[in-house]
Amino acid sequence: IILANTLSSASPWIIGVSVKKSVMDEFVWREARLALQYSLMMAAIWIAIALRISTDITLSILRLRDSAGAVLRGEREVEVSLCPELSQLRAALRQAAMERNSALRALQEANEALDRLARLDSLTGIDNRRVFNERIDEEWARALRSGSSIGLLMIDIDYFKDYNDHYGHAAGDDCLK
Repeated sequence: IILANTLSSASPWIIGVSVKKSVMDEFVWREARLALQYSLMMAAIWIAIALRISTDITLSILRLRDSAGAVLRGEREVEVSLCPELSQLRAALRQAAMERNSALRALQEANEALDRLARLDSLTGIDNRRVFNERIDEEWARALRSGSSIGLLMIDIDYFKDYNDHYGHAAGDDCLK
């Protein structure tokens, strides 16, 4: 090995060292083995860290999937421990589910109200022809099963148009109520 000082031109120096090739080879191989061992050890540590992180993320995603399924099935309280990265997504999913359930309840109530309105005569407030058709079928079937008879009374108001024309439609409506 030869070392030389070329930084200073005033006092240049050169050092020469002689080392047997076998000693140098042994030194190089030992240092190379140590470097390889340290590299493998660091790679193993990084792989372990990556596996741990990926496992945490995978488990959190699976919990989120299960949570979403439970919310969609209508279960309101779903307790799942998630990593911080997915907490906001979970909160947004819960909020969307609550809004969906609220809208679904409102839609069901509106449909029930609409069904009630569709079955009533708006002027008199009594059941309309649709209800009559349903009930006559039910009563007919009951009479057939029990062997009893059915009584039905239908009333027609003759000349009611003349009443409306003479007293006005508002008075006619009041008369029907």
